[in-house]
Amino acid sequence: MVRIKAGFAEAEVEILSGRAAEAGRNLNALQARTMHDGFAVFELEARLLLGRAELRAGRPAAARAQLGRLEFDARGKGFLLIARQASASLPGVH
Repeated sequence: MVRIKAGFAEAEVEILSGRAAEAGRNLNALQARTMHDGFAVFELEARLLLGRAELRAGRPAAARAQLGRLEFDARGKGFLLIARQASASLPGVH
């Protein structure tokens, strides 16, 4: 679990450093791992960061799709904070 959280922190640094593509690759690997290990909340967090990486990479349509699906899925699983974070991150919402 510590490695997952460290991976998220590393991905956030990559996103903010303009290396969104690298962050996306790392987040995809983390998402697969969290899905395999059954950590639903971490899988949703990985998807939130992936959506933010898409935004930072200048792909608002991909970000909108990713974050919209995430909001729906998180709300359906009862993870309302992540659903709100996804909604707030959607392009054009601010």
